[in-house]
Amino acid sequence: PGKDGYAIGKWSMINGQWSMIIEFGMSLREENTKDDPSRVALMYGPIVLGGRLAEVDHPFSDPTKHNDYYTFDYGKHADVKLGEVKHLGGLRFQNADGTSIVPFYDLQHCRYVVYWKK
Repeated sequence: PGKDGYAIGKWSMINGQWSMIIEFGMSLREENTKDDPSRVALMYGPIVLGGRLAEVDHPFSDPTKHNDYYTFDYGKHADVKLGEVKHLGGLRFQNADGTSIVPFYDLQHCRYVVYWKK
């Protein structure tokens, strides 16, 4: 090693406390579902995205009826056109209809969509 402790092809010792930001090139893309080519999930790199539809109270559901929750009208259609999705920065996006699109893991206590109609 030279006087600064640096040598090509060798490990270097760095003293002190450091923080690093590593950025990977990621792009927004559609991932088709296997059973329906008209349905897609939105991905940003490896991250699954979801649309925040609304923060509403849970509707009444009759537990004696099988799959009763399917009868609830969420009042919003889950359509997406990749070219109309706007990147707001970081992991935040917005659909043309104003739907906020964020990482699926951040969607809690709200109605959301993961599989969009093309």
